[in-house]
Amino acid sequence: MGVVSIMLDNFKSLLRNFFYSMKRYPLASLSAFIVTILSIYLVENSALSKDKVDFLSNIALTSTLAFFIFIALGLISSRTILSLIGVILSLGYFFSLPNSIDMVSDKHIILIFISFIFILTVPFLEKNVHNEKFWSWIYGVFLALLSSFIFGGILFGGLAGAISASTQLFGFSVDGKYYAEVAFVVFGLFSTHYFIAQLPHNPHTMQSKEFEYRPIETFFTNYILLPLSIIYAFILIGYGVKIVITSTVPNGMIVWLSLAFATLSFITYMFLRLSNHRFKKLLLITIAMQMLLLFASLYLRIDEYGWSANRYMTGVAGVWFFIISIYLLLKPNYSYRNIFLFLASLLLISQYGGPLSASSISKFSQGTRLATLLQENKNLSNDTNIDIRCKISGAIGYLDTHHEKKTLEKIIPSIVKSYDENQSKDKEFSSFATQALGFSFVNDYQCSEMSRKNSNIEALVPYSIRVDSQFDYSVNIKGYDWMDSVDVYSDPNLDYSSPLGGTDELNITIKNPNILIIKREQNLLGEFNLTTFAKDVLLKVNSVDTIPLKEFVFTGDSDKIAIRIYFDSLDVYKVDGNVSGLSGKLLWKEK
Repeated sequence: MGVVSIMLDNFKSLLRNFFYSMKRYPLASLSAFIVTILSIYLVENSALSKDKVDFLSNIALTSTLAFFIFIALGLISSRTILSLIGVILSLGYFFSLPNSIDMVSDKHIILIFISFIFILTVPFLEKNVHNEKFWSWIYGVFLALLSSFIFGGILFGGLAGAISASTQLFGFSVDGKYYAEVAFVVFGLFSTHYFIAQLPHNPHTMQSKEFEYRPIETFFTNYILLPLSIIYAFILIGYGVKIVITSTVPNGMIVWLSLAFATLSFITYMFLRLSNHRFKKLLLITIAMQMLLLFASLYLRIDEYGWSANRYMTGVAGVWFFIISIYLLLKPNYSYRNIFLFLASLLLISQYGGPLSASSISKFSQGTRLATLLQENKNLSNDTNIDIRCKISGAIGYLDTHHEKKTLEKIIPSIVKSYDENQSKDKEFSSFATQALGFSFVNDYQCSEMSRKNSNIEALVPYSIRVDSQFDYSVNIKGYDWMDSVDVYSDPNLDYSSPLGGTDELNITIKNPNILIIKREQNLLGEFNLTTFAKDVLLKVNSVDTIPLKEFVFTGDSDKIAIRIYFDSLDVYKVDGNVSGLSGKLLWKEK
């Protein structure tokens, strides 16, 4: 009975904390419930239309942001007017979301981060705040967040293990979706309400005395954070010396290393409680110097490739680290609160700063860059300098992925119009656009490999051959029963094969190297080697990239199927003749 009594007492305590959290932050609690219920509903109803999935997903995304907004406002006051402001902000965000969930950007994560910063700062908006009291509050919030995730992970692991063990012991099966639903309940309800329950009820009642760490926290600071910061500092200082001595261009990796070092050093600075503060000042000086190296590296990449949202946000992080380092070094009566409010302000400008926002600056930069490249480089083809093709491909790909087609309509209006009128949505616009400009799209991997290996791009980019009358020809169907369109992609250089399309009856793929495989369901109908055909076509086209239809036909026969392909296009690597992709009309007859 003693064990049962203890378990009941613990369960009652858990329920009290749960209901206390709901009462303390009712709208935040409601937001957590909405996210959990919608997540489970979407998992249970996988056959929903895309429009409905997008609509419900946007509600869930709004609720995740609302959870943090309502906590931040609740820390200011429990007055109804603040709750109403939170509802208005949440509705405004919901209506600002794109219709397609696929287009939701990193803005959502950034806004949640901003809301979390407000949770840290809004209880201390008065003019004079003791740094020890503020740090005690921040430390408590982070411990609450960390413990909610850790305990949630332990609870989920235990429940998932129990389900898995039951299936093994009792011989029944459980659909994998139920594991996801358990995770939604644990992290969506338990972890969120545990986090709320751990927040101090009134941050202003916290003592202003010097903050004291427990032994394990002191050990973590002195023997983990501090040594790691020193190691990073030596690596980056050594690299900076190398740049000065050798006059080399900073490596792109230096950007991420610099940010990692600055983050680690700043956390170490906040945790250190040494009586001698010179080392803390040395950390700040090192951060400031490292940010100068980051700015130099970032400038070179912007000069070469233009602004992107990632480069913009990297710059924002660098500016924040540099300015707060100088601020903490030079101002005797500095305030920890101010450095977090400054970060929130920079992030808000990055998202809602109008012409100064990340979206506006990257769109203007990439659009201007693309227009200039196209104006300076006429008669583009697969023989055009690879650097030019990489830059054009990168600009088109970025604008297509991160911005609306209106931006590209101003630069390449005829291509956008042709894509909307004639092309199926299965084909990516970036590939279609570069093809219309005269060359095959070059992705980031191919460009980076070319830069790294300094090798011939023909080994990385397939040569695209097209029929010279692609949209206007007749074919002889005598001897065949069916005609279907076929569109298959494969990349032998990446050891990767992915069918983009096939027919309603057949499954068609390319197995490297150059084996066209045709199946009906799981039954193999035939394998056809395209090697000789592809090399013959390469010999015929020479310097042009079109070929007459009569020379662009492949015929094959197996025990189970006879085929003939009238090609619209064939993508072949010149170096080895490997086929990267094909499209056209497939005639076939099953035997």
